[in-house]
Amino acid sequence: MTACAVPGRLLSHRPTCSGSTASSIHWATMSRPAPPLYKTPHLTPARVQVSRDHLQDYLTLRGMVQVYMELHSGPVDHVIEAALGDETHLDLVFKDRSMSLRRGRRDGYDVEVRGAHILARPGPLPITGDTLNTDGLAWPGLPLPLTNQHARQLSVGDDMVYVRDAVLAAYEGRPDFEISPERAGVACGAQRSVDYVTRIGRDLLQLEARKLYEGAPERTIRHWHSFAVEPPAPQDLATMRAQPNVATRAKDLTDALTALGQQLVRLARALDIDDLEAVDFIGMDPAQRQWSGWWNAPFVEAITRHIPTDMTQADLLQRCLELDKVAIEALGERALRRLVNAIGKQSDTNKFRRLKLLDRLLCLADLANITGQHLAGARTDILDRFNEDGARSNQPVRWLFALSDLPQVATHRKTPNTIPDTLERLNLDPKATKSGWGTTLDSIYDAAIMDLRHACVILDQALGS
Repeated sequence: MTACAVPGRLLSHRPTCSGSTASSIHWATMSRPAPPLYKTPHLTPARVQVSRDHLQDYLTLRGMVQVYMELHSGPVDHVIEAALGDETHLDLVFKDRSMSLRRGRRDGYDVEVRGAHILARPGPLPITGDTLNTDGLAWPGLPLPLTNQHARQLSVGDDMVYVRDAVLAAYEGRPDFEISPERAGVACGAQRSVDYVTRIGRDLLQLEARKLYEGAPERTIRHWHSFAVEPPAPQDLATMRAQPNVATRAKDLTDALTALGQQLVRLARALDIDDLEAVDFIGMDPAQRQWSGWWNAPFVEAITRHIPTDMTQADLLQRCLELDKVAIEALGERALRRLVNAIGKQSDTNKFRRLKLLDRLLCLADLANITGQHLAGARTDILDRFNEDGARSNQPVRWLFALSDLPQVATHRKTPNTIPDTLERLNLDPKATKSGWGTTLDSIYDAAIMDLRHACVILDQALGS
């Protein structure tokens, strides 16, 4: 909303118009209504964005009206031509608006309309009448309802409150909000934010109530309060802080993926391939990831979102699709194929895609470890043994293969019957999902992390760590 407001004065802003239409909105007090014609030679225009609650509060306190102005340009019009006659300019004043007709510098006309209407009458005061100033909110664990004044008087450590991490759902996936996954703090550009938050256990957040009241608007405070729960027992806090959560799992997964990329670069150099970097193998640049924050790497934000324990099957499949984008789809098929071919031409790999190519590299590396040879230095012998003896290690990344099946159920490339089979391949009990799929998703994260770490160990050993 474009607005210019100074108590007791009417301010005008007329925008330049290179097209056919321009408009702006201005404010005046009801005690001094806007005249139909005015001049403002010393005007400095300003743009203001205001929330509905603040606007309601301001208009009610000040008794304001909204003043509008529309400017239109158009071609020759016989109605306007008849109204102007021999004049170049005509002002028309009506009860609720004024209109100015002018001949344009070229053929055509300019029409300017100005007027006023009541935007809001005296009513609720959602800001200045904030009940947080009077009644406050009852937070579990605090002895009295917390008002704004009481919050300012609290000392650090005496104001800890706890909320479920489901509170973050209102902000997740929205480009106008930024969530720091490890801290669970929420920022909205340069506006006020919710900070001083700590993850406790799998799905609990600890925050300082005093900082919440200082740094967030009333509606945000109420939103966080709606997810408040009783504090955990003091003797349980240390144990809960050590428990993994969605943020630690997402970080561990991207850390393992980055380590895999670095091991694949080592293998490329050992095979005399110097033009491939980690980003070619894993889809993320380790240096950029470290600079901008691991959660800002491509597709990573979606896998940092909270995981409710009562997650539905559909939501689990969608999250597996997001995991697949990070851990599997981001793998560079072309770069992996170059490594496979550099070890030796293998006709059966022509139709392999990224995950099978990675699996072949890991099988060869595992064979090198079994025979005590260097993967790159003894590549010909290792490949001969692999082909002649049919030597196969157990599928090194078998859980990643299982994970890759679940998104195909979500995209209807496989039937839902795939889900129980996949869970069994992941050593998960399908019966455990009766109360929700959240903890099952935890285990899928853990399995993917384990496979990526295992792949790093295999390559590290095969390259002579």
